[in-house]
Amino acid sequence: MSWRTEWFEWEKTMMECFEKEMLGVHLVKDVLDTKRWLHSDSKSYTVHFAYLTVNNFDAMLDLDEVFVQIWNLLVSPKFHVFLCKLMKNKLPNKG
Repeated sequence: MSWRTEWFEWEKTMMECFEKEMLGVHLVKDVLDTKRWLHSDSKSYTVHFAYLTVNNFDAMLDLDEVFVQIWNLLVSPKFHVFLCKLMKNKLPNKG
């Protein structure tokens, strides 16, 4: 791809990651695009299953993997710390 201006290094990295993700995508012609609820075996959405998903969200998370993903974000260190405190429910509050 060619652009009018040079990319910043972080933009190049993001583009490389995007291109790697797109390598695994296979587009299919003449097939209707549909929505699927990935949290159920039937792939269909119900309020009951959404309620169960929300209530079991902490159990579904692999927190080690979440923290790895947070630390791999291309953001400032302050934002990394903020996200980690948010994940651990350690943000200061009044009250």
